[in-house]
Amino acid sequence: MKRPKIPALAVALTLVVAGCGGDGSAPDPDQYPERPVTMLVGFAPGGGTDTIARSLALCLSDNLDREVVVENKPGGSQAVAINDLLGAEPDGHTMAMVTTSGPVVVPLRVPSVGYTKDDVTPLNEVSLAPSVLITPPDLHEEVGPGFLERDEPLVVATPGALSAPHQAMDLLRDVRGAPVRAVPYEGSAPAVTALMAGDVDAVFTESSKEVMDQLGGTDLEVSVSGASERMDHIPDVPTFEELGYDGLPDSDSYWFPVVPDETPDDLVELLEEHTARCTQDPQLAETLGEDYVADDRPTSSDHSRQIMDNMHGSFLELIEEADS
Repeated sequence: MKRPKIPALAVALTLVVAGCGGDGSAPDPDQYPERPVTMLVGFAPGGGTDTIARSLALCLSDNLDREVVVENKPGGSQAVAINDLLGAEPDGHTMAMVTTSGPVVVPLRVPSVGYTKDDVTPLNEVSLAPSVLITPPDLHEEVGPGFLERDEPLVVATPGALSAPHQAMDLLRDVRGAPVRAVPYEGSAPAVTALMAGDVDAVFTESSKEVMDQLGGTDLEVSVSGASERMDHIPDVPTFEELGYDGLPDSDSYWFPVVPDETPDDLVELLEEHTARCTQDPQLAETLGEDYVADDRPTSSDHSRQIMDNMHGSFLELIEEADS
C-alpha cells in the first residue's frame, strides 16, 4: 500500500529532529499511546460490528488509560474503513474492527479495491459467529440430505453483496449447481426483517447475538450451519457438509481489530496483550454474549492471520473453479 507523499518541508523537519537525538523511526511502545486511539468501523452505528467495536473500545480505554474512539466509516463492504486505516501512520493510534470478509473476500472479488489481506496485521480474535441458514417453519421441515436439490430456486437474503455468506451462496450456485438466488441487504437485521415480511424464502447470515435476539419471539428456525462442525449452543442444527454440500468456502464471521502491516512487531505484541485481556472481561461477554466471545481458547495475531489465510484459500479455490 503506497503512502501519501510527504511534503519536502516535513521531511526536512524530520531530519532535523533526528539529528538532535531522535531516531525518526518506529514508535516507542513504552510511550504508547501518546494520544487518543481511533478504532474505525466499516459499518453504520448500531450493527453487530459496531457493537463489538464499542465494547472492545471501552475495555481498551480502561487498559490503556487513554480514550479509544470509535469512528464509523461505512461503505464498500468495509473497504472505505480499511483504506482509511492504511492511509494512517502505523503507530497503533489507528486501528479498525473488521469482520473477515472485509480484508479477505472483498479484495478477492474486487481486485481494484486497493489492498489485499496482507496489507493489514490482525490482532486477537474477539468474537466468532458461524454462518447459519434461517428459515420459516414449513421450509425448516424440509431440511435434510439433498435439501437443496429442489425444482424452484431458493431466494436467500444475505447481509451484503460482498459478505462471506452472500459469496458462499453464489459459489454454491455456480460451482455446486444448487438452485439458490442470493439477494443482498444492508446488514443482517434488514435481511431477517425481509424474511419476516415474506419477501424471501430464507436468510444466510452470521449467527451473532444480534441476529439470534432478533429471532426471539418469531417462528423462524435456524436450519443449517455453515460451520465446519455443529455449534455447542445450537447442537441440533446440521452443517451443510452433513447435508451433502461439502467443500464450501469458510463463510463464518470472525471479528478482530487490524492495524497496518507496517506496525512494529513489539507494538503489535503490546496490543495483543491488551486485546487478549479484554476478551476475558466479563462485561464484554455480557454485551456480546458468552457464546460469541473468544475467551475459551488461545488467540493471537498469528491465529487470526491463519483464519484469514484459510478463508482466502477456501474462497480462491472455488472462485477459480467457477471461472474455469
